[in-house]
Parts: sequence; structure tokens; C-alpha cells
Amino acid sequence: MPGARGGPTTTEAALADPALCARLVAHARAWYPLESCALLVADGADADVVLADNLAPAADAGGTYALDPRLLVAAEAAGRVVLAIVHSHCDVGAYWSEEDARRATTPAADAPLFPGVDYVVLDARAAGVPEARVFRWSTPRRAFAEVERLDLCEPCSGRAAPTAPARSVAARRESCDKPIALTILRE
Repeated sequence: MPGARGGPTTTEAALADPALCARLVAHARAWYPLESCALLVADGADADVVLADNLAPAADAGGTYALDPRLLVAAEAAGRVVLAIVHSHCDVGAYWSEEDARRATTPAADAPLFPGVDYVVLDARAAGVPEARVFRWSTPRRAFAEVERLDLCEPCSGRAAPTAPARSVAARRESCDKPIALTILRE
């Protein structure tokens, strides 16, 4: 079943892998200004990314995504656990939108469509992908809630790195072009 945790891998642990994050960032940048989509999967303790085409009509793909559901079935058939569905938002930030909620919940909007599967939203910008946010179903709230905010990039070459660990998201959005090992920022 998608999302059933079969090993120690979690979405947050998988996203701590710089190479995996670099693939997600490159995919989001390749699709920009259209939304990208992918799956974050695990086979035991090993995580991987299944990069996907956005099947939304081109006229809509700048503001939505359509992931081929057969990818979830294929991952499960291969013995992989689907940790998260990943997609980007272009030029608006990595937030949980009403459209995201509609796509991720049952028609009555009272349960997740894929129990145990997280959602990762990437903040895609012309200058890069400065952050991602992880959303997980909250049973008490009966809605998806943000559980992590991830800093995905460092300043462009030639610009001084910040001396303090905190740099505003707005500043990263303007100067981000290079993925690095991410920093988990808890709010």
C-alpha cells in the first residue's frame, strides 16, 4: 500500500540526501515555469525519486500538476513504499493550496486519498528552488499540515554566503541557483 512505512526511511530522512534533493531541484528547474511532479519512494532504508511528466494540459500546467497514477501502482508492484508525492509551485511559494488539498483528499475531504503518503511542495523560481515544505495528514485536524520546511540552496556563485544561519526566504528566492545539502528549519 502506498505510504505504508516498511523501513526506517521517512520523507524527512530521504530529503536529507543531497543527491536526491539535487534531482528534485533539477527536475523542478527543467519544468519551470510549469509545475513539476515526482514520487519519493523507498525500498527498505534506501530512498529514490521517480521523476514524472506533468500530464496537465499545457494551458493549466503553470498552476497545477497531473501525476500519472500508474506510477504509484508501478512503485508498489516493484515493492517500493511511496513516501511522498512531490510537486512544485511556480513563483508563489511552497504552500499547501486549496487545489493541493482537493487532489490529496477523498471526495468528502475528510481523509487522505493515499493514507500514509506525505506531500512535498517545492518553491520553483526562475533563479532556483530555494525551499520545500513537507505536508502530512493530521487526523485531529482532518487536514494536511506542514511538518517541515527545508532550505534547499545556497547563494549564487560569487555572492557572499550569509554569516548567520537565518536568511530570509525572500532573499533565498532572489539568489538561489545551486542545491546543497538541505537544512531542516523547524518553525
